[in-house]
Amino acid sequence: MTWEGWATVVIVVGVLVALGRNWAGTDVVLLGGVAVLLVLSLFSDRFPDARELASQFGNDGLLTVAVLFVVAAGLTETGGLSLITERMLGRPK
Repeated sequence: MTWEGWATVVIVVGVLVALGRNWAGTDVVLLGGVAVLLVLSLFSDRFPDARELASQFGNDGLLTVAVLFVVAAGLTETGGLSLITERMLGRPK
């Protein structure tokens, strides 16, 4: 494997560890990982232009996951999630 492959593996493992240990917000960790990959020019073969790389963030699947994060945060913050789980599971005794 070339140095690009090893660098990508190290960055992905670092991102997963940072997410697992909750060292920073999810958005900060993921954008930091992408920034490191961009600085090392590891996307240059597939996306020679930065605009083309940025257009991938408009992917339907990525936008769907982003909207689901917003819905989950809204349910958690408003108490809707606890209301649903209390009705399904009952209150602990």
